[in-house]
Amino acid sequence: MQLATNTIDNGVSYLAMSNRNAQPNARALRLQTPPTVSILETARAVYPQHEFSESTPFPVASMDKLIAIFSVFINSNSYTAITLPSSMVLRLRDRLGSHQLTLIILDEIKEEVLNMLYFDVYTRYSRRK
Repeated sequence: MQLATNTIDNGVSYLAMSNRNAQPNARALRLQTPPTVSILETARAVYPQHEFSESTPFPVASMDKLIAIFSVFINSNSYTAITLPSSMVLRLRDRLGSHQLTLIILDEIKEEVLNMLYFDVYTRYSRRK
């Protein structure tokens, strides 16, 4: 069995368990989690019968969506790229190139974005009030 994690347009995430060659038969489970809950924590909670760790590979079934996210938000040539530290971008490119993508890869980016929002945007906003 393989875990597939996807995000749909309205921001609700869903996880699907599927056999590697039988994705059309995937059983989708829709759930909404707060941004502080990681993909790894969600997978462990939803599928306690499976073992997940920080080295669990990112699901092949969702790889095209991951690459689309990277192309739009991580690629430095994109107009919608977020400003991540160059060391993180290089690490992401290396992992993508060597196919060493794990479940926590999006969580690392999410943590950086949440820190930027809190320490930059929110701090400036709260100073103005």
